[in-house]
Amino acid sequence: MKIVIDTDIPYIRGVFEPYFSEVLYKKGVDIDSIDVKDAQALIIRTRTVCNKELLKNSSLKVIATATIGTDHIDINYCKSRGIEVFSAPGCNAGGVLQWVLSALFEMSNDFELKRKVLGVIGVGRIGNLVVNAARALGLSVLQCDPPREKLEGKKHFESLKTLIRECNIFSFHVPLTYIGTDATFRMADEFFFNSIKPNAWILNSARGGVLEEKVMLNFISKKKLKFALDVWENEPLISHSVLNNAIIGTPHIAGYSKEGKVRASVMVVNAVSDFFNLSLKNWYPTPDPLEQKIHIDATDYIDNKLINYKKLFQKIYPILNDDKALRDNPVNFEELRNNYNQRNENCSYTFSSIVDDSQINILENLGFGSITYNP
Repeated sequence: MKIVIDTDIPYIRGVFEPYFSEVLYKKGVDIDSIDVKDAQALIIRTRTVCNKELLKNSSLKVIATATIGTDHIDINYCKSRGIEVFSAPGCNAGGVLQWVLSALFEMSNDFELKRKVLGVIGVGRIGNLVVNAARALGLSVLQCDPPREKLEGKKHFESLKTLIRECNIFSFHVPLTYIGTDATFRMADEFFFNSIKPNAWILNSARGGVLEEKVMLNFISKKKLKFALDVWENEPLISHSVLNNAIIGTPHIAGYSKEGKVRASVMVVNAVSDFFNLSLKNWYPTPDPLEQKIHIDATDYIDNKLINYKKLFQKIYPILNDDKALRDNPVNFEELRNNYNQRNENCSYTFSSIVDDSQINILENLGFGSITYNP
């Protein structure tokens, strides 16, 4: 058998060689129909578009993508060809949470955040983490997820129109879908931007097509919008005008944590192993890339007996470094993404010298690891 693997997926090189007669590693954007014609398995990221053009003459039986989303894969066409598709849901949730929090703290201060109403659009694994973190920080939170509302009932869900009316921060965590009543393609359209409150903040770490960027630019001055983007329309050929007007812009790396990459690789390896019944059950990279934890003495970040979260996040994830790298080289979007120095998620940090037990609950909801309380 033959397997084709995106060369930028970490920890995976050498894993399948004992089981496949041919293992081809190639840049995801360069994988073509010739590569997959005689292949039975394909492991990719978002840059390999799996459509009829790529797949029509292939021998593929399985595609595994080391991403949470599958909008780069024509699922219906794969079904028609009997090709199984696996993804890695939730693999990057902790990394995206860290990106959202870092962006929020850079755009504000702690006191200012507590006066805001956050609208979380898309309340899956990532959205839930954002909801819990925001509430722990003292923000009011409204949740919008029509597919979940249809399945689970009204509960705590609100309509997008309600969020537009009530919120002054919007964070998007939806898949990119094009058809149906709940399609998310350009859900933030002219009506959205014309209707939201002045001085609203927009954070998008979902998919670029969720926001209609040209329309958003038209409302920046009128509405005095502030926005932070990790995902863009027409990646990697992003709009320089949009980047120049963003408060924060990063090259689609919100979920690019070391932990997220480990989880994604583990999930796709195990999916392919299970599909072909290989003896790779419960595979995990060795040595363990996540074994070492990073210790933080909270006294370095305490002001008036409370943790200064803006200062803390500037230490663990200085998001403005990623912003500067993109602004300096926007044409190198793909190179910045592929060569990104993976950061540690909040869960890899441990704390000591916490002197206020109320801070423990906040830190836990922000995704941090072991916390030692010293009253």
